[in-house]
Amino acid sequence: PSYSIAVEKVKAAFRMGYALFDKIAFFVNDYWKLGVNPRSVYFKTIWYEDQNARAGVVRSKFANSQNWPLRGLFWLSKDIFDPELQETAEPDAQELYTIRNCLEHTYLKVHEMLVPRGGPDIFNDRLAYSIQRESFYRKTYRVLRLARAGMIYLSLAMHHEERNRRAPENGIVAPMHLDRWRDEWKL
Repeated sequence: PSYSIAVEKVKAAFRMGYALFDKIAFFVNDYWKLGVNPRSVYFKTIWYEDQNARAGVVRSKFANSQNWPLRGLFWLSKDIFDPELQETAEPDAQELYTIRNCLEHTYLKVHEMLVPRGGPDIFNDRLAYSIQRESFYRKTYRVLRLARAGMIYLSLAMHHEERNRRAPENGIVAPMHLDRWRDEWKL
């Protein structure tokens, strides 16, 4: 196994990236006033009537929306694995879910070199999920890219919604101008 501060940082990055999905759902619930109990908010099911993704009835608030970034966020939720639904667009979604579950609840063992499954019993650990270090890094990068896409879709969906809410019948809204910061100025 590979034990190092670098591996632990990547584990933390994976967990934080994956946790962003439910945080996005929590915000969607509040911003679009869905009325779902905060303890029942879940990124995979927030889009459906009564949180029932199996029935497949998308909330009318979302189904009839012309907010394309919000629809992108919905389709991003299809890339996340749920053991009860088992329908995803991403082939590695189930393994990402398994890794996340091991990081949160059991044990993930990261190896520099991984002995193929079914090898000698001395290398098998029934309490750990084993993964090769480079593979784990690639999967972490994948989760972070999905989380980044989710944040971008969310901000664009909010922008679209705010433009619609700012219609003349809603009264005058003063614009808020922000300074531009060059990348070189940022630390």
